[in-house]
Amino acid sequence: MIGLNTRLSWECQVFDSNFHYLVDNNGYTTKCLGEVIIGENVWIGNKVTINKGTVLPNKTIVGSGSFVNKDFSQYGEGCIVAGMPAKFIKSGYRRLFNYDKQTEVDEFFKNNPKENKYFVGNEIN
Repeated sequence: MIGLNTRLSWECQVFDSNFHYLVDNNGYTTKCLGEVIIGENVWIGNKVTINKGTVLPNKTIVGSGSFVNKDFSQYGEGCIVAGMPAKFIKSGYRRLFNYDKQTEVDEFFKNNPKENKYFVGNEIN
């Protein structure tokens, strides 16, 4: 399941299967299928691989080149995950999806090159 307003960058892969059964030395195998749940307003950077068992809460940001194969719901909305394998980095962030607001921010930093912070607001997606 992929939630509303979620965006995947280029060369991303989402797999809900290993495609093959692996048998251990005792003759047992496990399911090769598993669920992938990606919340709403998630931003997934380029060249990310997402495997079965992944849960990404709403407003999660996944760093470029990450390999994601875990449930990150314990960190709540607005977390950042990255790495190979992906791990929790920090929480309390979201991607700015509003194009007009992005343009406003770009103009601010262009006109104020010594500034490194700008208040966007909490109600902007």
